[in-house]
Amino acid sequence: MAQSTDDQSSFSDAPKIRLDQDRLGYSEFAGKIAKGIITIPASKGATLAIYGEWGSGKTTLINFVLEHLKKLPPADQPVVVHFNPWWFSGQDSIARKFFDTLLRELKVSGFKHTAVSSIKAISDVLGNVPEYGWIAKAAAATSSSFKDDTLSELRLKASDALVSQTKRILLIVDDVDRLLPEEILTTFKLTKLFTDLPNVVCVVAMDRDVVVHALDSSHGASKSSGDFALNDKQLSYSGNLTMRSDNEFGADFLDKIVQAPFVLPIPDEYSLSILFEEAIDEVCGTDFMKTDRDYFRGVYSEGLELLLDTPRKIARFRNSLEITFAAVKGEVHIVDFISIEAIRLYCHEAYSVMRENPIYFTGSGTFEKYDSPKLNEVRDFHKSWLRRLPAYKRVPVQNILVSLFPKVERGLRDDRPLALYGPKSSQLLARIDEQYGIYFTYSVSNWHVSNNELNLIQNADEQGILTKLRELAGSKTLFGGSRLVSFLERDRFLYEFSDTAKRNVVWVLLSFGDEFLSKQDYGKGVLSMPIGNGQRIQRILYLLVRDLPEATQYELVKRALIEGESLGTICWFILTIDEHLKNPERMPGKPIDFTAEQKSELRTLAVKRIQELQFSALIACPEMRFVIRLWKLWDAKGLRLFGEKLMKSTPDAMSFLQNLRTTHVFSNDADVLDATFGIENLIANIDNVAKSKAQMPEEYAENIEYARECHRLHELKKSQASEER
Repeated sequence: MAQSTDDQSSFSDAPKIRLDQDRLGYSEFAGKIAKGIITIPASKGATLAIYGEWGSGKTTLINFVLEHLKKLPPADQPVVVHFNPWWFSGQDSIARKFFDTLLRELKVSGFKHTAVSSIKAISDVLGNVPEYGWIAKAAAATSSSFKDDTLSELRLKASDALVSQTKRILLIVDDVDRLLPEEILTTFKLTKLFTDLPNVVCVVAMDRDVVVHALDSSHGASKSSGDFALNDKQLSYSGNLTMRSDNEFGADFLDKIVQAPFVLPIPDEYSLSILFEEAIDEVCGTDFMKTDRDYFRGVYSEGLELLLDTPRKIARFRNSLEITFAAVKGEVHIVDFISIEAIRLYCHEAYSVMRENPIYFTGSGTFEKYDSPKLNEVRDFHKSWLRRLPAYKRVPVQNILVSLFPKVERGLRDDRPLALYGPKSSQLLARIDEQYGIYFTYSVSNWHVSNNELNLIQNADEQGILTKLRELAGSKTLFGGSRLVSFLERDRFLYEFSDTAKRNVVWVLLSFGDEFLSKQDYGKGVLSMPIGNGQRIQRILYLLVRDLPEATQYELVKRALIEGESLGTICWFILTIDEHLKNPERMPGKPIDFTAEQKSELRTLAVKRIQELQFSALIACPEMRFVIRLWKLWDAKGLRLFGEKLMKSTPDAMSFLQNLRTTHVFSNDADVLDATFGIENLIANIDNVAKSKAQMPEEYAENIEYARECHRLHELKKSQASEER
């Protein structure tokens, strides 16, 4: 990552001082202005203006002008007086500070006593009258010895003293465009007063449009009482300006003040792009460009370039990014985060819409989700709020959003082609539902498994993955469940794992999945899907195994049947494979399938493993029902023999029912009971138990009621099937 070695960072919002800091080609232009200043005849004064938008580099250009002037022989260098009226408030304060600053610099620079005294005499007359229009009213407010003709005499004396000086006064006035309208008038009247004198040059930096608008508004408010105009030779009262139209006053006023206007050169696109890229490199690095260079270029050229169109905007953006990016590093896609941050800083209206309406931004743009707005709704929504933005914001913001969000692109593109360059596949993109909120909160919630943690899992071996998953399972969230849920629901991220990482995750889940089936992780509340970690694990297993080579698929399942500790998860997975073969529409894509020989071997291994299982181990299995179902599928006769033996022991039969009743929350198990016992036999048996035990344990009664409910549903299902036939 690049680091600045300058004592003043390239991305500081402070103006540049040295010529070697020039990154936008201003130095040459500044040299020409410096040359123009020294060629102004000593017998004349002049006001030069540097026009440019806020943040475009006006102060930097002035600093470069001064650097060029320092190259002159000492005798030819002007006495520089810096005055920033924005640091002060009120017309009287600005006037006093102006004269204080001017006189102090002249004394320090060794100006003749006559020049300093004549200027001080003028300041005594003009520097302490606070009312608006103070310059013209000063003569009337002071003693009779300082009427207009006396002020003229003072100006003549100052002129004579200054023309004999060997050094020129260079008055630098900055940030005029930040002042209130009446303060702008005051500042210009002060500068005009002295630039009418010989050997005085004033350079004023401002945004011309802002100043003209301020002067126009001020003129509109003051027409009724007359105004104070300036002619080319002296400052005097005139009522003529009140006859001009409001939208001409400001421009005419500046024309009287400024003899030589210079428009700040517009930084070329290439220079700004280099500044922007260096800012990103300094904060975020450039590794992301290895995979998303074209995506980055596209988003920049279509939108970011238009939003970040001045050096100051880039500097401010960089400084903000340094704070916000640190909080989400590794959790967001860098191009997406940069883009959304730029919108936050320079189009907050759009940022608010994005933050408050994620459903209109996230998703693939296929509009297939049941809760997703329809295409026409998305189109109407975005056209409505974008229409309210000014054009200079609307165009770049819309282009950025179209690049980042497929849903927005489909809603707004009409007949335009899709974006030429999209991002490489990444689960960090803002368009992904689970990621979107991070871009606006700058944090990962306490239940969320961060992308940094997922990267650690991806690079870990089997033991390392198991250790991490156990840690997540033991880490509780504010909602009572575990953080393991977040991992199991980040299946999109897992798709991007390497084959080795996928194989390691599959092995750990197949072998140890049963220990992660906590009841606390079932969906809670009316609005949550009633699923648990078992369903989440099966989904991940199926999708990851399907992505692996066929030989690896078989070896993993075989190894799990031989060595794995979680027989419930293993049996469930084999049943899941069989279910998707029968109903391929439930999981689009090529299904997992094994050869007849492989299926035969798996069947032998599974039946042997189940038959060798101790009853205590079976009922301790949190997903025992799937062991029973696979047993039924591959050894129905053996299962029935097991059931008959089980019914001879009431405690064992009740333990069996207890397992089924307490580990499942969204389905009945009539088919499991029927396959194991024959459900009619089971009901007859438990009826006898109920009759023979006047006082049963409470769980017995609950288990018997559960079995009867399963029987009722079983009979209902048979009746419905009979009617259909």
